[in-house]
Amino acid sequence: MSHINRFKTSSSSSSSESDIQTQVNGTRGAYVIELSFGTPPVSQIGIIDTGSDLIWTQCQPCKECYKQNVTIFDPSKSSTYKTHSCKSRACYALGISQYYCSTEEVCNYYYRYGDRSQTSGDLATETITFNSDNSRSKGTSLANISFGCGHYNSGLFNYSGSGVVGLGGGPLSLVSQLGSSIKGKFSYCLIPLSKEGNFSGKISFGINGQVTGEGVISTPLIKSYPSTFYHLTLNGVTVGKTKIPFNRNGRTTAGNIVIDSGTTVTFLPRDMYSGLSSALEEVIQGEKVEDKSGYFQLCYKSSNGGDDLNIPNVTANFDGGDLVLKPSNTFVEVSEGVVCLAFLPSTPPIIPIFGNVAQMDFWVGYDLEGGHVSFKPTDCTKA
Repeated sequence: MSHINRFKTSSSSSSSESDIQTQVNGTRGAYVIELSFGTPPVSQIGIIDTGSDLIWTQCQPCKECYKQNVTIFDPSKSSTYKTHSCKSRACYALGISQYYCSTEEVCNYYYRYGDRSQTSGDLATETITFNSDNSRSKGTSLANISFGCGHYNSGLFNYSGSGVVGLGGGPLSLVSQLGSSIKGKFSYCLIPLSKEGNFSGKISFGINGQVTGEGVISTPLIKSYPSTFYHLTLNGVTVGKTKIPFNRNGRTTAGNIVIDSGTTVTFLPRDMYSGLSSALEEVIQGEKVEDKSGYFQLCYKSSNGGDDLNIPNVTANFDGGDLVLKPSNTFVEVSEGVVCLAFLPSTPPIIPIFGNVAQMDFWVGYDLEGGHVSFKPTDCTKA
């Protein structure tokens, strides 16, 4: 949620960490999983976010919290909760601008996202349990996982989630804390917005996280700073026979876009966005309207979610392969009778981002050891 050294904790589990596989549900442009904190376990709902590292949930006592559908976690009732000291490796792993020390020598964290949402509280360790999507399995419990116990949380978070599960490349992310047990592999399959509430996708770690089979497109992961972000190289996009380069001069810089499950829309450089929107306007036969919220820039009147507009496919020309995006990956219904292009121009400090709408109905796999991200067209309601 950028629009928000491996760090290894000791952990034990009821089954292998590489067996973690659980349902992903869509909610208002975000994707969430159910997981439990503490002993005894208390169910929480976390946004899966490859654009940030920290795992956190709202905690009692709540000094400033938003309303959530599930019980707020109370660490005083857990036998496995333990705060990190200011001198712990986990505290240092936050980075100098994201922690401060209280008089009790507890490591306090402060985390801010690109959309100005924020969370702060105590950095601690806890047993986290992932529900299994297999009815024969009780799920997987991981001990001593570092997380943020959030006492002050505000911004664009809503009742459908209680926190964030950071899946970035930094030391405090779930992926890094799982360490070698998952061999640097995880994947997810996100259902379309139109099917939220009726169907679920899934997320998998380790062996189950490998994307294989016919139709797989792979593109290199480019290492960059900060380590949180997963950088890919996008050469351009194509609409019909019109090719729009990433840069006006046609030169491509490696690692020029970040793939982010925690950001809804896709952000492109301004010139590239202008070229894309112009190419689409030339093809789409429909009545242009304004987005009443003022957020989206290219919108059309539609009586059935855009199916009547003959929206063309948009091909994302990644280094290593072309990814064909269907109309459901590029246009979203923002209000009754209005659909808008789910792409926007990126203006500093927003960087180019490949958002989650563009990733819907793809099995998206990350191989951090192999150094690539793979996409496979998939009906995620059946994955």
